[in-house]
Amino acid sequence: MRLGYWIGLFFFGLIFTLIIFLNLYQQPPVDWSPSFHKNETAPLGSRIFYELIKKGKENGRFEDVNIPPHEFLRYRDKEGGYLFYNTTISWSHVALDTLFEWVSRGNTALISAAALPSRLQDTLAFSIERLEGEWLDKTEISLELKDNAYTIDKKYVLSSKFPIDYIAIDSAINYNTLGELKIELVELDRESEVYPHFIEIPMLKGRFLIHSLPVVFSNYFLLEESNLDYLEDLIGHLPSDQALYHDNFYKDGRQVQQSPLSVLLGDRSLRMAYYCVLMIGVCWVVFEGKRKQRAIPVIRTPRNLSLDFTSTLAQLYASRKAHDSMVKYQLAYFKEFLSHRYQIQLDLNDQDSWRRLSEKSGRPEESVRKELIQLSKIQQSLRVSEKDLMRVNEIVTTYTHE
Repeated sequence: MRLGYWIGLFFFGLIFTLIIFLNLYQQPPVDWSPSFHKNETAPLGSRIFYELIKKGKENGRFEDVNIPPHEFLRYRDKEGGYLFYNTTISWSHVALDTLFEWVSRGNTALISAAALPSRLQDTLAFSIERLEGEWLDKTEISLELKDNAYTIDKKYVLSSKFPIDYIAIDSAINYNTLGELKIELVELDRESEVYPHFIEIPMLKGRFLIHSLPVVFSNYFLLEESNLDYLEDLIGHLPSDQALYHDNFYKDGRQVQQSPLSVLLGDRSLRMAYYCVLMIGVCWVVFEGKRKQRAIPVIRTPRNLSLDFTSTLAQLYASRKAHDSMVKYQLAYFKEFLSHRYQIQLDLNDQDSWRRLSEKSGRPEESVRKELIQLSKIQQSLRVSEKDLMRVNEIVTTYTHE
């Protein structure tokens, strides 16, 4: 049993070690979830863009904003450009009012998102729509930006694996289209389609720059070196001689206050170490804890050991052949029994004792006389045999077991 225990423990430890080894050294899967956080190195993070734009804005004209715009702009005299980009941006009414007022004073807000609050879209008279359908897999998608003279400048390829969103505007509204999304059909017999994805909306002294494809700010988009020119042209529409405020609050991958356990589980190596500690704890409970469990004592009802004690003494006297002592004790017990039961002080040689015992026990007087005389002879005998001892026990038992 002991050998089997150690063999099982060895194989369990071997399997557990193999699982840990495979998890630590296998290639982690690529995380395609959108983040757009400045420190995120995943394909849809924005670390590359953030480092480039921060380096380009020197002399203190670049500022990270980690709070909502109504907290950042309301009590500060800030001028310049405010950059927002994320999959979705959900401003409160207070934040929108503050942003409208700030832009109206002559500032610029560049907003790139696939989904924006309905109040913003209704106020500025535009909407963001999505192109859907299997036919998109058979197309070539390119982005075109217009220079300051509003002429087609360059083309930049966009992968169809990402959602394709465009900006829908009323033809009666004369907004400046700064960028177009061109869909060229490769196999289908259809003409190329063009959709605006970057527009300019004036508001009093300032302007909103609305962009519908936040994926261009991702690390994946910048893998193509030529795409860097697209972002330079895009950011070039912000005022270059003023400060740039970079939003870090409205981000899918924004770091929020976390508990110590969430920090452990967030890192792959720390998560594996945490699971190892848990497994070791479980193994200790199963093996060590069970082996060292103290036995619970069983409390039994106390036994009457008087008969056992008497039997032990009888065996001791029998082994030493002390028949005379056993006869003496039996007769003493016999007299004590008669005194307690019949109130008779027995004298083996007194005829009056014989008669009284006969009357109270209901036995024939002649039989009582013969038995007591026999007991008296055995008592006075110098050498008591085993046969005599058995006879005394037989006579005493006759009276005590009635």
